[in-house]
Formats: sequence, structure tokens, C-alpha cells
Amino acid sequence: MDDAQAVLDAGADKVAVNSAALQRPELLEELARTFGAQCVVLAIDAKQGTADPGTVLGGLPGGGRTPTGRGRHRVAREGSPAAPARSC
Repeated sequence: MDDAQAVLDAGADKVAVNSAALQRPELLEELARTFGAQCVVLAIDAKQGTADPGTVLGGLPGGGRTPTGRGRHRVAREGSPAAPARSC
């Protein structure tokens, strides 16, 4: 929460959340309540061609190489409506 406040205070229009949202999905709703949903973006790093196509790999330790076991569409649904999802 403090990091998001610092980024917005520095002049950013939006805060992109990745690892923290995968580890603690309720964070998106907390940020949206505090700063407004228009300021919160769920960033999703995903990689095709794994054993489970569409499995989200990014956002966890290992520089985005650690599988979460959840597909990118599922992660996007879990983040909505608290924050729009962006797939990178």
C-alpha cells in the first residue's frame, strides 16, 4: 500500500501490480478502494507452450519463470472487477 502511494505521489497515473496480487489477490480490492479502480492495473506475465498452455508464469520469484498453476484467463477473472488486467 505504501509503495502504491509513493508511486502515485510521484506523479504516476496508475499502479501495476503483479507478484503481490498473485500472492494476495485481495490486495487489488484494497488498492482500488483506497486509490480508485482507475489507478490499479493487474499486470499478467504469461507464456504459451508450457505443459499447461496459458499457465501464468510471471509475477512470482524466479524472474517470471515460476509457474503458478493458474491460467492467465483465470488470473484476469480473479482480478476483475477490482482492477483491469493487462497481459504482457
